[in-house]
Amino acid sequence: MRENKVKWQVFISSRSVELEKERDAVEYAIYELWNNEDLPFAVWRWESAKEIPSGKHPDEVQSKGVRDSDIYVLILGSEYGDFEYGKSPTHKEYDIACSKFEANCILIYIKKEKEVGEREEKLEQWIDVIKGEHTFKPFKNSDQLKDLVKTRLRERDRGFSKQKFTISWYPEDPPDVADFVNRDAEQNNLEDLIRRQRKHMIIIQGIAGIGKTQIAAKLMENIKNSYITYWKEIHSVDNFDLITKDLAGFLRDNNDSELADYLERGGTDHENIINILLNNLKEKQYALFFDNYQAVENKEVHDLFKRFKDKVTNSTIIITNRRPPPFVNLADKIRNKAKEENIEGFDIEAIKEYLKCHKVKVSQEQLVKIDQKTGGHLLHLALFAGSSSEMETYERVENLPESIEEYFYDEIYISLADGERNVLKTLSVFRTAVMADACIQVSKTANVREILLNLIKKLLVKRKKELYYLHDSIREFSYNLIDNPKEYHKRAGEYCSKLEKTPENILETTYHMIKDVGVINKEIIEYLMDTPSDRYTDLIILDVLGNNTIESPLVFDLINKILVTDNSHIRFIAVETMVENANLGVDMALEILERIVKDKNGTESVRKKSIGSLSTLMELRFEKVVNILGEIVDSGNTESLRYVCHALKDAGIKNEKTVHILKQISAYDLGKATTDCKKLALDILYDWKVLDTSLEINYLYKLRKMDSSQAIEYVEDLMFGSNQFNRFNVNYFFFAWVLGELYRVKKIESANLMKKLIENVSGTIETPWIVSRVLLSKKGIQYDTIRDFIASKNILVRMSGFLVIFQTYNCLNFFQRKYTIQDIHFEKTYESVKYDSIKLLELLTVDKDDLLREMAKMMLQEISHPSEHQKLKVTQTVVGGAIKGFLKVVSPDMLVKFVKATNTGEDLRTYYMTGVLALLSWTQVNPEKVYPILKVQNAYNDMTAHIISLYYNEIRNSPKSMLDIMTKFGFESSEYLTRIGTVNTSHTLILPIPEKILGIYESLLLNPIYQDRRSKVALLYALSLMRKWFTFIEDYKTEHNSEIDSTVCRADELIQRLTQDEDDEVSMLADLVLNGIRFT
Repeated sequence: MRENKVKWQVFISSRSVELEKERDAVEYAIYELWNNEDLPFAVWRWESAKEIPSGKHPDEVQSKGVRDSDIYVLILGSEYGDFEYGKSPTHKEYDIACSKFEANCILIYIKKEKEVGEREEKLEQWIDVIKGEHTFKPFKNSDQLKDLVKTRLRERDRGFSKQKFTISWYPEDPPDVADFVNRDAEQNNLEDLIRRQRKHMIIIQGIAGIGKTQIAAKLMENIKNSYITYWKEIHSVDNFDLITKDLAGFLRDNNDSELADYLERGGTDHENIINILLNNLKEKQYALFFDNYQAVENKEVHDLFKRFKDKVTNSTIIITNRRPPPFVNLADKIRNKAKEENIEGFDIEAIKEYLKCHKVKVSQEQLVKIDQKTGGHLLHLALFAGSSSEMETYERVENLPESIEEYFYDEIYISLADGERNVLKTLSVFRTAVMADACIQVSKTANVREILLNLIKKLLVKRKKELYYLHDSIREFSYNLIDNPKEYHKRAGEYCSKLEKTPENILETTYHMIKDVGVINKEIIEYLMDTPSDRYTDLIILDVLGNNTIESPLVFDLINKILVTDNSHIRFIAVETMVENANLGVDMALEILERIVKDKNGTESVRKKSIGSLSTLMELRFEKVVNILGEIVDSGNTESLRYVCHALKDAGIKNEKTVHILKQISAYDLGKATTDCKKLALDILYDWKVLDTSLEINYLYKLRKMDSSQAIEYVEDLMFGSNQFNRFNVNYFFFAWVLGELYRVKKIESANLMKKLIENVSGTIETPWIVSRVLLSKKGIQYDTIRDFIASKNILVRMSGFLVIFQTYNCLNFFQRKYTIQDIHFEKTYESVKYDSIKLLELLTVDKDDLLREMAKMMLQEISHPSEHQKLKVTQTVVGGAIKGFLKVVSPDMLVKFVKATNTGEDLRTYYMTGVLALLSWTQVNPEKVYPILKVQNAYNDMTAHIISLYYNEIRNSPKSMLDIMTKFGFESSEYLTRIGTVNTSHTLILPIPEKILGIYESLLLNPIYQDRRSKVALLYALSLMRKWFTFIEDYKTEHNSEIDSTVCRADELIQRLTQDEDDEVSMLADLVLNGIRFT
């Protein structure tokens, strides 16, 4: 029905009166598209949200409007708007749109200059930036604007339509329960839990083959007249997307279409999906059965069922499982949030009835022996009852072994005909239930349908309508008896390749094809080329490509096909996958990278990734790559220059052309290159020993001869005066640390220079962090200084003030929990810090920046009402190159790719958010409490949520395991940017495992790939941070004083080693950290 058609929301920007007519024109264009052309667009504009909810800031309402929309329309005239706090509201919403939307969902219209007169200078500057990042359309008047918008929205509708896929549901039937025997007590109890006690989460658990599935299937039959029932057998290939997509089809089949509509329109947010599911399950009485839940190793599926457990009302979730599921804890059982029904083997009377039903006569004595040997295990009994042995019953009983595998082979398997054995082997090859046709094609056996019926009678094969499958134990046993599994997999792949190309079938087909040939060859890629283009399929294909060896250059055509997607994360991973296989076709890979780099409408994170990836191809196609990098530098795109530097650094090819590019970047003024980018270029030139002249950096020697007043003037001149060019000669870390020394005697002057440093150093994410850390004090929070910081108009200065509060409190809180410090002086300091933190955070909870405001609220809540410790159920180990239990089919490399795709190319606020979230691992805060912070920054998605849960769990419960992961996939990376990022991330391990992390830092200082200036400075910074944090408690009495002293001494030894480094900058910084400056 038309009124139920899902609409795409269009956000119309601006609050200015100047452009009110233009906003009306856009709204009317959307109205006409809906009413005249049935194109499903709806409007969000400021005028429709003038009534601000209590406690909400107008910026917060407008930001939410952008995030809730699908398309962003920016209209610019002559006015920039109010920028008291740095940027106008319109500029802020544009930044949010750039972080949320793909380029083709951002529509920009600029009114022609002769129509508006003179534009404000601030607006002209912004338009210049926009022109370098996006395409835009000039317009003369409202009528022309309306036509332009209609044209673009028609194009977008066609784009959205291409992305759509249809949710279909193919009902699964539970196993036949016609032979169900003697489980009345369990059935009565389960029905009572559902009907009378109204339990909403029921877990039927017991060992393999004990009869859980039969009990669940019988329960479903008993309640189907009272509940709308759903059955799904879980397989190892099932993940969050596959399960929720199946549920969406089921709900639509029962007239609840909201979730299916959301998924079909491209919705991917897991929080939204779960909320829709919970709302649907609240409206009607559903009974959802999930069999074989032990197959789940995917954390996001566990999270889904945890939400079911906590939030489902009216409906009931029933799962069968071999062990307690990870989303249920002791508190849940005490509070009756989840009810477990433990299934035991048959008692002796039930065994007797079961055998009687299967026409097996035994004496009482024999019955006792069967009970003793089988323990009433249903599968064991089924095999015994279905045995066609010619032995007398008493012999079969006497020879009945206690091992089911031994029994299966000795008493069952060897008595089967060759055709029956072949069909069992055939079924064991498949990971899911299959049609009889699959058995016929793969087994190459006559009379397969008849054999299947015989095997069902012998209780060896199970059947659900037209689908056949084996119990896990029999499947594993039968597969291990296959002499040549490749031949079976080859035929299975041929069969599956002819099925409909659903994500499930694609995964099963490629599994068999790769099992056959061992690599991804031309035939497999041709199969994948012919698959649908949607998010689910693209992720599965990239996963398959990333986990297997590829031997065909046709993979580049497949990558090109995937790169058409609008999802930036998928494109990012596609680029990385292509570069990993560039040896198959260097020129084709280079052509794709060049196209992405030059696409001004592309996503910035993918573009930056492609620039960095050029380093991989430089040695093979030097001239071509250098020309591309040169063109990027000449184009004036400031953001890209940093990645050009990284590409040159990773390539490590020093010659006239690469040196020229770096010198060109280092010589740019600050309008064309950021402070940090210029310094990066100079550092690489220094490492290559090709600087034209040596740079004077004997600042420390001079400062130590000055008094504090002279030093203040000297440092200010170095940074911002006539000698300000010198700040490119030395790391900004130096200036921050000197100002920290000066702060002891010149609080106001040095604090003002710290704020100025934060405001003026561009292109780096570290300055507010570094300044916050030099302000850390064992005496507590410098209240007046931090209050002054958080009152600044500059968001980065306010952020730095927040970071001081955040680190000081959490550091002391962590030490108190780890070392149980019993010292009256520590307690006084701790209480003082807590009191000051609360007062300062209360000021930040009304900050104009939504991210800072949300982080302050979360931190204030955690200080006021600390979370209780809990062990998150996502324990990970690195085993055979795979992180088990996190994402079932995603390799560690794929996980790293997704992490980088999530973080690369975001704005600075996202980096500060990431750092704060990482250090929250020191606290006991539940990961779910940080989701509002992610949502404010539009960074919440299922993958990010699970990465945070994984990270918090490992840091708190198994930090050594996290260090292993960092070492394998970060410290040892071939990419410089990944290595430096890992050093910075490792700060979170400094407090939990200081000795281990010191061992890593010491080894890295000896590692040849860490001998460049920036790597050594990054390690020095980490060591200085360790020293700073541990001096917080070195004066307090604790049973661990010797351990703490040892940590500080060992850090000092490594810093002392760096004071002797041949790099003058590194040695000067190390000297400053270790010995300081005693100003007067």
